[in-house]
Amino acid sequence: TNGQDVDLSYFERGFSVLPGIHCVDVYINKQHYKRLNLEFKVSGSMLMPVLTKSLLKEFGVKIDEIDALKSFSETDEVFPLPEWIPNSGVKFDGPNLRLDLSFPQLYMNTTSASPYDVVEPTLWDNGITAGVVNYSLTASHFDYRKTDHAYGQNLNLLLNTQFNLGPWRLFTSGMFSYSKSKYGIAQDSQQDWNYWNTYLQRDVVSLKSTLKMGEISTASDVFDNFSMRGISLGTNEQMLPNRERSFMPTITGFANTYAQVFIKQDDRIVYQMNVAPGPWKLDQIPTLAKEGDLVVVVREADGTEREEVIPYTSVPLMLRQGQFRYDLNVGEYHRSDDHFDEIDPYFAQLSLLYGLPWNITLLGGALVSRDYQALALGSAFSLGRIGALSFDVIHARVDEGPGRPHDSSSGNAYRIRYEKSLMSTGTSVNLATYRYATRNYQSFSDLQNGRNDDLFDTNRMKQRWQLSISQSLGDWGYFSGSGNYVSYHDNKRSSKTWSLNYSKTIKGISTQLSYSRGREKYEGRWSVNDRLMLYVNIPLSRFTDVRSSSLNYLTTDYQLASTKYDGSRDYQHRVGLRYRNPNSDFTWGASQTRGDKDVNEFSLMLGYDGDRVDMNGSYSRNRSQQSYMFSMNGALLAHQGGVTFSSRTFDSVALVEVPQVAGVKINQSANVHTDAFGYAVVTSLRNYSANELVIDPTTLPSGAMLLEGTNKFVYPTAGAITRVVYPVRLGYQALLYLVRNDGSPLPFGAPVTLVEEGARQEMMSFVGDQGRVYFAGLPKEGLLKAKWTAKGKPVEAVFSYQLPDSVGHDAAFEHIPQLHLRESDKQ
Repeated sequence: TNGQDVDLSYFERGFSVLPGIHCVDVYINKQHYKRLNLEFKVSGSMLMPVLTKSLLKEFGVKIDEIDALKSFSETDEVFPLPEWIPNSGVKFDGPNLRLDLSFPQLYMNTTSASPYDVVEPTLWDNGITAGVVNYSLTASHFDYRKTDHAYGQNLNLLLNTQFNLGPWRLFTSGMFSYSKSKYGIAQDSQQDWNYWNTYLQRDVVSLKSTLKMGEISTASDVFDNFSMRGISLGTNEQMLPNRERSFMPTITGFANTYAQVFIKQDDRIVYQMNVAPGPWKLDQIPTLAKEGDLVVVVREADGTEREEVIPYTSVPLMLRQGQFRYDLNVGEYHRSDDHFDEIDPYFAQLSLLYGLPWNITLLGGALVSRDYQALALGSAFSLGRIGALSFDVIHARVDEGPGRPHDSSSGNAYRIRYEKSLMSTGTSVNLATYRYATRNYQSFSDLQNGRNDDLFDTNRMKQRWQLSISQSLGDWGYFSGSGNYVSYHDNKRSSKTWSLNYSKTIKGISTQLSYSRGREKYEGRWSVNDRLMLYVNIPLSRFTDVRSSSLNYLTTDYQLASTKYDGSRDYQHRVGLRYRNPNSDFTWGASQTRGDKDVNEFSLMLGYDGDRVDMNGSYSRNRSQQSYMFSMNGALLAHQGGVTFSSRTFDSVALVEVPQVAGVKINQSANVHTDAFGYAVVTSLRNYSANELVIDPTTLPSGAMLLEGTNKFVYPTAGAITRVVYPVRLGYQALLYLVRNDGSPLPFGAPVTLVEEGARQEMMSFVGDQGRVYFAGLPKEGLLKAKWTAKGKPVEAVFSYQLPDSVGHDAAFEHIPQLHLRESDKQ
């Protein structure tokens, strides 16, 4: 306009967007994969994405079967795609930012690409060398009101530490305890340090297993687990694709034509595939989140359909056909205390599970020590519509040698487990029964902890059963119940407990009613404990129409508890008020409790839930005492760049770095921002899978420019600390007017770049109306180069600029005045 030329050479070639980095929705063989930041370059008459070998693996492409890509490194560009993968296709919808990629099924893995499944091991990241300390501090002070100068104090600091070096992880736990009390003239104080669970861990990728060495616990699916010092090697299910992690039936059939096969559950399609005429088999169905009948629909080419119902129920021990699990432990039994003078024995233990045809899983194992041998054998299998059942037996032999109270003995232990899910009625049943058939049976832990004669019979369980049932009642709420019974061989001890729970939410008001009964027998006498509880939670916003009112964040609750113990019944009524604003890190609450036996207590609570620490404090007062309590939880991550504070970590984490930029928000975690040094910690990542990290560019300060996209992906191994850097260019914002020496503005749409040597990424902008061009992250002075096409010939011009002295380094992120620049002679 106003005599300004226009350079639309890119758009004249049919491009709806310019080359560069774009955030696009990626579709693989017509299925949505995820949103990615990809670079697009010109290839012939179209824009093509720049892909890499590692990204193609993430898409599910079998790279090893494509000869042209075998010599490529993980980061080499595969561009343009159709030239490297035969019969592949690319379709880019620029206006809608949609990228469709098609690959021949021959080159794709058997399951569709899923952003939540395990990725190729070559993408797994062991992370950086760093350490994490998770801490939990609790402190309390009690003043006893009925006694002068009487009080009690307690302080506990729990530390869980981890140090990473390559694939190795070093773990240890420790606790410092301090207590002090005074009652009259009597005073007492104690303090203690304890350490435990110190061990090394690393992945063995070739075996899809994890190796542990040190103070660990066994993780057998066959034997009872116990603490040990030694070496453990076992299958790590997190490394396995979702379809291999648990049992799914193998489904077979016959197609008369080229047909479609659909697997439905609860009237929803959970899997589908095309099959050729003849017999077919489905053994790669993804693991489903819930159990229930599967409906197999075969749709022939002429539209005719056939249906078959396949019952689907499993128990935790069931595996798919051909799947294998193992757990090997070698070492020394580790007692929980030093009460016994016995020497901890050495042992070896092996547990195995293998998926057989006909929906059967075989399990077995052996445990061998100097004076103990045990052999286990069992199976888990589907009963069709009836449910699923597992059964195993352990035969154990003890040879304690001459002089022992029990020279030798042997016995059997039996275990049965049953599960059934009825989706049509919303019922789920789980029953587990343990029976020690003979008095002489001892588990390995029984033997080691029962060396003392007084404990030999008392602690040996005879039988135990457990039952749990849940039932969805639709609009009427939810019901669940459970029961447990335990008896011991001495016939002097046994216990029976059961509970019933009902819950329902009505117009935002949640209610819960529960009843439990426990009966315990000791030395021939029974004690009975009954408890009835009613809980009601009411949002106060139900009573106001003002949406901005603070009442929207207030809830009040009422709790009634009735407890009866050996004929004596107590009642307690509690009324509470709680404030929680999702836009704030603070929570507060108050409650009043009244009950029998002169119970009258008032409490106040204040909490802070931040992205670097969680803190809670409370005060309570009753007739006999007043108390103050405080707790603080968080983590410290030590790395090459310093120490970063975060909330508690439980497994792999990402250390996000936006160099020297504070307050940048990480979208995955609504409450996580970079600290003053530009670091933030994102927790709760999925191990061995793709985790997308997105920073919010609107939280970047003025004048800061991202040199790469806002989206990045990490693929951590277990316990990894992965480092993710978002490089940022810090500088000045400027709105520049570029005109030629004859006074005419530069052509509309002409690209303009900052002339730099050794720049990480070229800074580019485009000329707008009247020669205006906007830049962020500019240095104080420099050269700009513009290129365009005039009358079919390439033209370029150079402009030098210098920002006003009034804009200092301390105002680097503030807007600056508009500058008018003329063409320079500098080249």
